[in-house]
Amino acid sequence: MKKIIFAAFLTILSLSSFCQNLDLIINDLSIFFEELEKEMVPHTLQNELSGYGIGEADFDDKRLFFFSASIGANLTSGLFKFIDKENSYFEYLNVYNFMDSIVQETPDFIQDGYKTAQSFMPYFNLRMGAGFNFFFDTDVIILFSIFPGFFADVIGGWIDQENFELNSINIGIRIRKVLLKDNGLFPAISLGIGYTFANFHLGYGVPKFEQDLGGDQLIISGNLYLESFMHAAGIDFAISKRFSFFIPFLKVSAYYQWTQFGGGMNDFNARIENTVGTVIAETDNGPESIVKMSELSIILNGGFEIKLGGFALIPYSTFHTTTGSFTVNLETRTEF
Repeated sequence: MKKIIFAAFLTILSLSSFCQNLDLIINDLSIFFEELEKEMVPHTLQNELSGYGIGEADFDDKRLFFFSASIGANLTSGLFKFIDKENSYFEYLNVYNFMDSIVQETPDFIQDGYKTAQSFMPYFNLRMGAGFNFFFDTDVIILFSIFPGFFADVIGGWIDQENFELNSINIGIRIRKVLLKDNGLFPAISLGIGYTFANFHLGYGVPKFEQDLGGDQLIISGNLYLESFMHAAGIDFAISKRFSFFIPFLKVSAYYQWTQFGGGMNDFNARIENTVGTVIAETDNGPESIVKMSELSIILNGGFEIKLGGFALIPYSTFHTTTGSFTVNLETRTEF
């Protein structure tokens, strides 16, 4: 009888240990998403405010309407810096091998991009804009970009990923008042207010991952996701000076952001199998993590316009005074 009780006790203790192991696995995966979000969230504001469409602080009074298009990238020092062969940030799950198993199932250019991303990571952006010159030297500017989810099916087929999801939207408005017109030796100066909302979602199917646990086998499957929401409001102070068709400009923007970055795994399953394939512990409670940021950021903007009639070509760069990251942008504007 004592032997039976002792055996039952060992069984309960063993199952408890395995359940604890799965808790540690879920915790490590949650840390993985948290560290990734912490790397990404500081760059959200700078990237989402790009694509303003205007360099000069003062429009030509004869031009009432305009359309703009912008492409650019926020250049950062990299992602996945917390992943190393020593597994420094994690207790139980070999996250280095976990990521390697995901990357190895992707095309070669993504594998090369993953290696590069640990030291240099560009966040790309594409914007469309429209605006008009209102009364009292006041400009109203609407910014918009969207990446519809159905485009993800095309990309998913291209990279052989059935569960690939990608969609984003960016909507912004700027209202600015010219304080000083460009006249003689005096530059143009304007002051504006603005608001931007941005949403981003990425989903990716994870190939089945296995890890040896001293004879037993850990097996993980599911679909990872990353998503962010951002609200930002602030002011823009701009100065520019015309030299014929060449118009250099500087702008200082102070925006307060409310950003939330979340990540985790859907359709998640983690289990431990013994040497004969019997499942001895299992869970479908997937990992999740949320990182929030609420802070004021100062962004410096400088470049020039090359303006020929109603068309303007605008190369410029921005600098985030907190993160130290730059953007490079190229915009066009057509005025009527």
